[in-house]
Amino acid sequence: MRIGSSLRSAALLGAGLCLAAEAGAQTAPVTFALDSRALGQHAARYVALEKGYYKAAGLDVAIAPSAGAGQAIQSVEPKAVQFAFSDVAGLTAARAGGVATARIVDVIYQKSPHAIFLLRSGANVTKPEQLEGLEIASGAGSPGRKVIEAFMTSKGLKANAVKFNNVDPAASVAMLAEKKTPAIETFAMSMPAS
Repeated sequence: MRIGSSLRSAALLGAGLCLAAEAGAQTAPVTFALDSRALGQHAARYVALEKGYYKAAGLDVAIAPSAGAGQAIQSVEPKAVQFAFSDVAGLTAARAGGVATARIVDVIYQKSPHAIFLLRSGANVTKPEQLEGLEIASGAGSPGRKVIEAFMTSKGLKANAVKFNNVDPAASVAMLAEKKTPAIETFAMSMPAS
């Protein structure tokens, strides 16, 4: 993710909200759902909130953390929120399953950030076949599962060859560090230092 694209996304959200504000005589509160707890990729939205950009447009914006992209998407449907931060895979899966009508208005990630992290000594997964039978901690509604299953299928492997364990996404990194799970499914937001 680049800072420029994140700021562009915040600007697009702001512009969209401004247009919505101009369209109606009265403004209503606007809620924006994140795809997780607040993380670095969400900073531009908080900067815009802190600097008063939304208020200047006559909008009262609230930013709400969620337990994953699936939950963020689901909160758009009953109009609990007006905007949600999600990845393309999550929204595609929700729309394909008939549980979402939301649309993408901006793309931030230039490449899919989905990744599998392992700390198990000797795991050294270097081939897709080595993922078969692997237990991966994942949030219950995480679109990362579908991405991993699609990856397995694209390599001629069974999509259900990976075992997913439902965990609170906020606890997954700690579970991996404490060796309570052999692997986690998460986002890789930058390249590791070498």
